[in-house]
Amino acid sequence: MSVAMDAMARHHFDSVADTHARELIQIATKHQSLHALALVAVALLAERAGTVWAGRAVAVSGWAFVAGILLFSGSLYGLAFGCPLAGPALVPFGGGAFIVGWLALLAAAIAWQR
Repeated sequence: MSVAMDAMARHHFDSVADTHARELIQIATKHQSLHALALVAVALLAERAGTVWAGRAVAVSGWAFVAGILLFSGSLYGLAFGCPLAGPALVPFGGGAFIVGWLALLAAAIAWQR
């Protein structure tokens, strides 16, 4: 989806020459792509979680990444396309969800070592 959004934004905003909207799309697609790859890793790790705590931490990580993609990238897409419902207030919650996801993945790694 991030590739499609990036392509659509580049073609649409090239004609409009809206550099701020293009920048928002680039930020959103970068973070969405990175965390989509992290979700693939989380899915692979979920099958191999050695302990109950590691499994729960991996699950929290995955859901936090999904929430981050929806809130962070989704809000930036909405702002870029002029959607009044996508307020800048949601973007920090998405960033916070990304942080929670990475911390939960770290907790899973620590729990795995025990």
